[in-house]
Amino acid sequence: MLDQLLVTLDGSNFGDHALPFAQAIAKKTGASVNLAHVSCCDPPTDLLQNTPFQYEGVSMEAYEEQHAEERRQYLKERVEALKQNLPGSSVDSSLLEGYVTEALERQATAIDAKMVIMTTHGRTGVSRAWLGSVADSLVRHSSFPLFVIRPLDDGESFPEPRFEHFLVPLDGSPIGEKILEPTLALGKPMGAKFTLLHVVAPYVTVGARVSPLPAGHLQERLEKAEEYLGGVAERLRADGVDVEPLIESHFAPARAILNTAEAEDVDLISIATHGYTGVKRALLGSVTDKVLRAARWPLLLERPAADADEA
Repeated sequence: MLDQLLVTLDGSNFGDHALPFAQAIAKKTGASVNLAHVSCCDPPTDLLQNTPFQYEGVSMEAYEEQHAEERRQYLKERVEALKQNLPGSSVDSSLLEGYVTEALERQATAIDAKMVIMTTHGRTGVSRAWLGSVADSLVRHSSFPLFVIRPLDDGESFPEPRFEHFLVPLDGSPIGEKILEPTLALGKPMGAKFTLLHVVAPYVTVGARVSPLPAGHLQERLEKAEEYLGGVAERLRADGVDVEPLIESHFAPARAILNTAEAEDVDLISIATHGYTGVKRALLGSVTDKVLRAARWPLLLERPAADADEA
């Protein structure tokens, strides 16, 4: 049951784009909403250019309290605005301290959050490696369902909250299917329809060599995929879910997912992640990671707890 949302806010207009999505979800599900802002342990940037003489007489304790009061006021204003649009719903806020990812993890555990909602810049390449990403860290380390909103191609505007059509890529594994629970918890109250996608790779990998599959072998894989996805769809239909299976053959699974999202005009992509890190991630890549960096749709992501030891 989707009864508690944690919305992470960074104090910027960019971060505030998570609020309309949280509002839309809470309105349909009746979930309580907790807005969280982390007052990080980094030094105050507006004092970094001060000379030693300018620091004289500055009370860091007073400065930090002033900053905290500004953050509390920021959260209070957003809580009040949400309450006006969510009459009868529980909306509160928390000003957290510490490293961002760890503080958010603690808060999500403390309030038993069923979903964490946030925006992300979706940085890539050198920028991502140097600056890092809260969303990226949560994807790799958290077992909470994470609802991520990225800006559109212009980098400034965001999609409107819509929950009519979900795309759910499945890789055929029990771990991959665990994304279905939070997906249905979100989509069923919205009356959404679901497209289940399974991508069949038309090649075989032996060591560093990649070779196309013989036609007969590819057909066999496609038939097995159809049987698997059809079985999942039937289970969901028995529970009253509007669902359609879709099989695609493509050399690049992430590209197949993005192409399908475009062709099917979906509102959200829901996908599990194995949360690979370090060398394993750099060498193997990650389908979810590639989708996260390239998608213009909101994403519902989850790193299943049972997969934690494999990361």
